[in-house]
Order: sequence, then structure tokens, then C-alpha cells
Amino acid sequence: MANIIFTRKLALELEQKNMTNIKTASLHPGVILSGFGAPIEKSYTWVKVLGKIMYPLLMILCKNNREGA
Repeated sequence: MANIIFTRKLALELEQKNMTNIKTASLHPGVILSGFGAPIEKSYTWVKVLGKIMYPLLMILCKNNREGA
């Protein structure tokens, strides 16, 4: 969200300075298997079970940390 807000603000500032030859963009890198949700898995058993079931599919569809960066 911060990247989107920053990009929109930058676009407005560039437009106000008549710098129309510079374009701004913010992109979502996709779903990353970063371990970000690990604390949630420890708190909720159903999340852990769902994670175990979905893990093979996630390995195919998701990027690793390096690919996401």
C-alpha cells in the first residue's frame, strides 16, 4: 500500500512540475512464500492444516524471496 501511495504522490508532483515525459508505476510482485504468515500458523491449528494441504500447490504457483525481490 505504501508503494502505491508513494507512486501516486510522485506522479502528482511530476505532473505539477510539467515533467510529463516521466511515467510512474507500482506493480505487485505476486504471491511470495516468505514465511510472513508463520506466526499465524502457530496461533491457529486450522491455518496450519490448510497450509499443509495447500503447500504443494503454493510451491508451484508462488515465488521465492529472491524472485519476489
